[in-house]
Amino acid sequence: MVFDRTQKARGPCSSARLSIVSPASKLSMLVNEVLLKEMDPDPRLLVSMELFASSMLESTERARFISLISSLEPLASQEPYDNQEVGRMISELIGRIAQIDLPTNTRESIATRARDLTRESISQSIVRLVGNHIPESHNATTAVKEAYGIRSKILHQGSCDVDLTEKSRQLAEIIRCLYSRILQLQLLVPTTFT
Repeated sequence: MVFDRTQKARGPCSSARLSIVSPASKLSMLVNEVLLKEMDPDPRLLVSMELFASSMLESTERARFISLISSLEPLASQEPYDNQEVGRMISELIGRIAQIDLPTNTRESIATRARDLTRESISQSIVRLVGNHIPESHNATTAVKEAYGIRSKILHQGSCDVDLTEKSRQLAEIIRCLYSRILQLQLLVPTTFT
């Protein structure tokens, strides 16, 4: 269930927009498969799907692209590096930061950022997520890594020099495939990336 967060809850309701390029019998079979499957999806998956669905309603290609790449973040879990030497060095650094005469909020901010060095970045986590679920496609992980870099450039520099329409299309295909793998459901229309 992906819901419109701008609507007030008034009881059960639903709406959909659907373009069918497959026979109705195939659509019916897939809908039945979903309805018969007893699943309680992870709330993070629902947030991801909500961001993905709302990205298609964005008025600019830049906003659509940012929403698409952002829809991957709720699914990514940053794994610790599990390296004792790195952990020890960061603990020492945090101890040294505590001894510096700084405003409390500055000291806490620096210490928090230092603690974050003990685990992978969100971009690394997203690339790992895609690689784990779509291991047969090196292109998918490469495209997601590149997309995250483009996202950073847009958000931090205000612009980019790539075709966002094509990048958004490619990213949407990868995300659709990712959802189908996570939910163990076939796509009505197979993805086109390789």
